[in-house]
This record gives sequence, structure tokens and C-alpha cells, in this order.
Amino acid sequence: MFLTDLADKLRAYRDSDGEGLTVVEVDGWQYRTFDGNGMAGNVGVIHHHTATAESAYAYSDCPTLSLLVNGRSDLPGPLCNIAFGRSGTVYVVAAGQANHAGRGQIPGVGYENLGNYYTIGIEAESSGVRDDWTEAQRRVWPHLGAALDEAYSGGDVYYQVGHREYSYDGKIDPSYIDLDKLRDDINTNLTGGITGATQTTASGMNAAVDEGDWLSMATKEDVKNAVREVLNEPIPRAGGEKGNTSLIAEAAWRTSRDNRLEKRLDVIGSRVFHLWTDLRLGVSGRVSDGALGSVFRRLGYAPDEAKRAETFKANEKKGWL
Repeated sequence: MFLTDLADKLRAYRDSDGEGLTVVEVDGWQYRTFDGNGMAGNVGVIHHHTATAESAYAYSDCPTLSLLVNGRSDLPGPLCNIAFGRSGTVYVVAAGQANHAGRGQIPGVGYENLGNYYTIGIEAESSGVRDDWTEAQRRVWPHLGAALDEAYSGGDVYYQVGHREYSYDGKIDPSYIDLDKLRDDINTNLTGGITGATQTTASGMNAAVDEGDWLSMATKEDVKNAVREVLNEPIPRAGGEKGNTSLIAEAAWRTSRDNRLEKRLDVIGSRVFHLWTDLRLGVSGRVSDGALGSVFRRLGYAPDEAKRAETFKANEKKGWL
């Protein structure tokens, strides 16, 4: 089954004010599938975030679009059926199976490890490491979910689940989205703004965000860029000069300070140790074993080993050694 009517269905949706969705069709989407097959069915939606570096949003509404269409070396594309841009624009990517779900199942329902075959995958543009969702995305998202439910539920249950609810692999996407509220808002849109009306989208399944792999779509370079951004974000300086610093600058300063302190302590400790060694050896010991002794030995001085042993035994009894 290829959802070749997907773009038309999305465009046909109207909210209670008569407003629709902004829909962009990506070339070739009607025939695009990751394994050559269409979907086995359409029972709902799995919602994801892209885990894209925030810096990319300065030049593109949907900077991950090419990756979502083509995939990457370890994950063949397409990686979603719908890409959801920062402006709330809906990009239709694939009508067939998309490689988005991974291992898991719809909670309490089933379709174990069959998410690609039975659900539409939405990839929403976000870094995933902080709450950077735009106002447009939060406003449009419940309408996008309602449009898909309205188009494909046929009056039956149509599941709206987060990847973190579906996944066996510790996924956390979409981060910073209250999935129960998203479902409530979808239901409200489906009932024409009447809250409390019965609607059979999946609900009550909003799992807490687990620690673990937050990488829904990120490449290694994406992760590096995201970490760099967090480390370089300005934070108020605690004490000292007024103004801002950053985590990475603060860490570098503390490392430098600690290194200077360690070097000073090492020098002081070394000097104390050598003074103690000289005191412990005594005059005879310094002549025999210390730096002075090495000079005498080079001049041909040979200490009396028997007398030296007696001296050390005596010192040992006195507790000097």
C-alpha cells in the first residue's frame, strides 16, 4: 500500500477557523520506499525529532530533509513519511515504508517491530537536547496529527505515539513534547474544538523520558555540534568579573588554575622530601649514599660497608629510617 493520496489528504484538512496546512511535496515521494514495498497497513503515527544541530536552522527550515530522503550509510532512506519544518511546514517525503521505527511496539496494542510497515513516521526538526521547538511547530503539530487521523482512521482507533513510547532501544524523542497533551489537542481538533468528546487516539501512554541514547537521527558530527553548542552557550559568571562565560571556558580556566596549583604543590613536596631524606640519612649517610657521596665515589672514595651497615642498623633502631 502506497499512500499516494497523502499530500492531498493533508491539504484537504481544515481547522475550526477554516485554516489548512502548508504542504510541500518532495520530488518522487509517491514511489519512495526504503525496501521496495508499500506499507502493510496504516494504524497510526510515530512522532520523532531529528536531533539536528541548532546552528543549521539559521539557513534552512528543514535542514535534515536530504538525509531524511536519502538516509545514510548505516540506515537506508527514506527515514520518514513526513518531515516537519521549523515554520510548521509539512514536507511529504514517502508514500511507502519509511525506515523510522526500529525495534518496539505500540504500548498495549502490539505490532511488535512492525512500526515501519503499519505507521506513518513524522520527523520534526529539533536538536533534541533542549526545548527549542518553535511556536509554529507547537501550534501546527496537533493539526497535523488530526489531519492524518481524519484522513486514515475510518472511525477506528488511530494511534498517535512518540518514538520513546514505542522503542525498545531507549529512544527519547520527541524530547520536550508532552505526548498526552499532544493527543488531547489532536482530539480537540478532531471534535471541532469541543473538549471532552470521545475520540479513540492512543492516550495515557506518555512514558517518562529515560536516560539513554537520544539519537533518533543524529550522525556523529551532529552529536559533536550539539555538544559544542551546549558547552559554548553563555552562562552568568559566578563571582569575579561581571558578565558571561561558558561551560567550556570555565572548565579550561579551572584546569589551568588547578594545574598551576598542582605544580606548586609538587615543587614544595619535592623540596620537603629531599630535606627529610637528608635529615634521615645523617652526615655519614649523605657522604655514603647522597649526592655528596657520588662525588666522593668518583674521586675513588670507598666507604666501609661493614661500618655503614652498623650505622644504618643503629639508625633503624632509633626510628630514623
